[in-house]
Amino acid sequence: MGYALQHFLESESGVYVCGKIYVVDTLARELRAHKPDLLILDCAIAGKDGLTVLARVRSMYPNMGLLVLSERDQCAQASMILRAGADGYVIKEDSMQEIVWAIRCILDGGQYVSPTLAHLVIDASGADKDMRPLSLLSDHEREVGILLARGYDTREIASIIRRSVKTVETYYARTKKKLGCKSLRELRQIARDEWL
Repeated sequence: MGYALQHFLESESGVYVCGKIYVVDTLARELRAHKPDLLILDCAIAGKDGLTVLARVRSMYPNMGLLVLSERDQCAQASMILRAGADGYVIKEDSMQEIVWAIRCILDGGQYVSPTLAHLVIDASGADKDMRPLSLLSDHEREVGILLARGYDTREIASIIRRSVKTVETYYARTKKKLGCKSLRELRQIARDEWL
């Protein structure tokens, strides 16, 4: 994790960076010492044994969130990394806000794949090319999608789920982005087809 990302994360409400390592050999010791809710694993640090490191961390800490960060040229491994136990996969070229969304999604119990990679993950899984990455939505995003499909507006949804209108709008924007929707009408149609 670069300094800019660390600084940005530390400025986010509810996010605390408890440690940073530069060599994978110290990872187990640092995880025992800090017991984080989420680990951001940089593929550059994990090196060629990244899948082994990921699988070992997942077996030792099954409830800890795992977000993998990589360069764009390593994207071909995204499906394997997710199958090995990662909860999310982002690329270093993603915006800082995108990475924060990934962290929050994983901490909410969801999975996250950078929107620029979602099609690669679906293609590599052998799934139907028209399949929507519904499993990538957090519970909150899915809940907002369902309520939108039922005709509620963002103010009503905010009241129902006891969140701010701004938070509901953020869930709506992320849901649209993850599902590749361009309009509320399209999102409502997908929600009706898939959830209702």
